[in-house]
Amino acid sequence: GANNLSGEWGHSYFPFEDGTIEDFLSGTSLSRIFEKKNNKKLKAFEIFELYRKKDTQAETIIEQYKESLAISLCYVINVLDPDAIVFGGGVSNEITFFDEVKKKIENQLKVNKLNTAFIPMRKPDKLPAETFKVKFDLEYGSTEMHLHKDALDNHKNILIIDDDERLRELLEDYLLEKIQKKRAV
Repeated sequence: GANNLSGEWGHSYFPFEDGTIEDFLSGTSLSRIFEKKNNKKLKAFEIFELYRKKDTQAETIIEQYKESLAISLCYVINVLDPDAIVFGGGVSNEITFFDEVKKKIENQLKVNKLNTAFIPMRKPDKLPAETFKVKFDLEYGSTEMHLHKDALDNHKNILIIDDDERLRELLEDYLLEKIQKKRAV
């Protein structure tokens, strides 16, 4: 856009709190919030591990995380009303509660059923069906993310949430290629 800010959802001011969406939803922020409340320094994936083991301190933090994620997604859904949201990034690899977040959004938006599909990208071998992989170089090596090959079929208005611009660009290229193939048929 005119200000080179298009898509910087995480930099938006988070309502009801002092900070941006990223200040409450990134892995780094999750670690910071956990440390501030519990006086323990853990990485985000460690907090999610504790959450899955029913640790009460981790449950408290993750329940707030779910609420913050739902509130922030309400704003995007109200403005863009996407058919699908693709979640990339490290924290999204840990999220197993998208259905709970959807219910919270339905309650907040006062809709019976949220039709927006939530599509997670995952690390290799974390999804049960055939996947499309996006491979990209990092500063020290490379990595890849996967999503189900048919996950984006029948979706036209797709929002990609990821903090890595290269991953977003690769996924956008894949989507454009897929659209062009459909038109050629």
